[in-house]
This record gives sequence, C-alpha cells and structure tokens, in this order.
Amino acid sequence: MSFSAMLDETTKNTIRTAVASMAEVAGAIGWLQVLAVPRLFARLERLPPRSFLVRQIDVFLAYARTGACDTEPTFEPVPLGERVERTLRLRALLEGWTSHDLPGEITEAARAVLYAEGLLPPEGWDGLPDPEQPVHELLVWPDIVPEGP
Repeated sequence: MSFSAMLDETTKNTIRTAVASMAEVAGAIGWLQVLAVPRLFARLERLPPRSFLVRQIDVFLAYARTGACDTEPTFEPVPLGERVERTLRLRALLEGWTSHDLPGEITEAARAVLYAEGLLPPEGWDGLPDPEQPVHELLVWPDIVPEGP
C-alpha cells in the first residue's frame, strides 16, 4: 500500500495546501531577490503590475506572521522577529511606487526583509552571480500564478 493511500482526505488536503503555500512563499522570495538586486530587475523583459508585487509581499507577510522559517539561513543569528515590520515597510514603499525605475529605497527594504529571513549571499547582493536562465523565467507572473481564495 502506498503512503498516499494510507492518508485520509483531510490529511491529503492539508498537505496539498501546505505545498501550495510553500510554492507561493518561494515565488514571493524570488521577487524579493529581484527587488534586492537592481541589476536583475533591470534585466526583466516586462514589469509586473504594482498590485501583483504587493500581493507577493502579502504572501510573504502572511508567512512571516506565522513565525515559520522555511529557508536555510546563510548566517546566524537570524533576526526573524523583524520580518513583519520590515515587510510592512517594503509593502508601503511598493504601494507608493509609480515609476518604472527601481528606487534604492525599495532595494534596501527588500534586502532588509531577506536579511530578516536569514538570506544574505556570501558575495553580497551586488556581487550575486547572474542566473544562467533569463530572470523573467525564474519568477512567477500574474498570468501564470494560481488565484488565491
């Protein structure tokens, strides 16, 4: 008998929801990383609507409010307790963002959120190597993201 066959439907649905939530958080972290590295942001072939970016931050905010940390920290100690406050600041900056240029204030706020998640590349954000794939292919986009409740 397979493991899946031993689970009741409620447990299966709980697992499906958790996996979907983890995928959404991973997508939000991808956008945080692009906002943290202006060089990557500049390589986007298109820009998402501001409302989509705010939704991504809301996904991360909901995750941060749970107190969970599903990433592997790159340093210790991690200031997890600062994630919500830092994320709210970034959210407010995104809501007021009107240009196509990435303001330094948004970059610094995204870096602060990622730092509070325990993420800091050893080479620093500006020294982060370029991905092998085009940046836009590594991100979730509003036209391919499943609609939430």
